[in-house]
Amino acid sequence: MNNWESGIIQVDDEHAIYSSLTEDQMLKTAFYSKYFHSVRELSNDYIWYRFDQVPLLRRHFFVTVCFKDTSLIVVEISLQGDEFPTSWDNWSERSYIK
Repeated sequence: MNNWESGIIQVDDEHAIYSSLTEDQMLKTAFYSKYFHSVRELSNDYIWYRFDQVPLLRRHFFVTVCFKDTSLIVVEISLQGDEFPTSWDNWSERSYIK
């Protein structure tokens, strides 16, 4: 079970993301092996990992995590689905007004 209040995100019965997670620990997880999509390494010691089709709360999400000097500093979670645009090129305010 996820413990959102304490910052634990559980995926497939594994504590996939939590506040003390290091980059090395993440690279060894089943979460990384199964859902990894891409990595963006910046020249300023920040590295961003993007995960695709992550099942949470009976939906699929994009999950992005950022490490600086191997320490977790950012986690971003975005809903994924056909009703959401895939880039700024196909986004419009009209798509969200029902």
